[in-house]
Amino acid sequence: MAAYDHRFSVLVIDGHAINDWADGTDVLQINPSSDIGTLTEGINRSVFVSTNKNGAQLVISLLQNSPDGKFLNDRLKSQANLKTHSPLQAYYKDTVNGDEIKLINGWFTAKPAYVRGNGHNNMQYTITFENEDRILTEGK
Repeated sequence: MAAYDHRFSVLVIDGHAINDWADGTDVLQINPSSDIGTLTEGINRSVFVSTNKNGAQLVISLLQNSPDGKFLNDRLKSQANLKTHSPLQAYYKDTVNGDEIKLINGWFTAKPAYVRGNGHNNMQYTITFENEDRILTEGK
């Protein structure tokens, strides 16, 4: 049986540890940014064509007005000046199970919405990375 506790996971973006998570079961998602290939079906056989793409999209939900949100908003603003902006680097680790994911050369691809209401207000950040190095373990 595997176990997971979000308090024992670590996400670091450009050396900054992210801690101000919103409520929910999907506050951190790492998804492929595109298909890794296509399968073309013929009359007698099929052919797989690899795209050699290994990018990933990181989607995180943080509490609005948090220090982590300010850090990411500052990085988002810096992206407007492509001459001085450097791509983001990220590292995730599930310290209970040992899974590790390195995300290399990322860019904000969507701005977070600004929301207000009678509850927790989240900011959802979407960063697409050029490359992902994923090491999954058996779990504990």
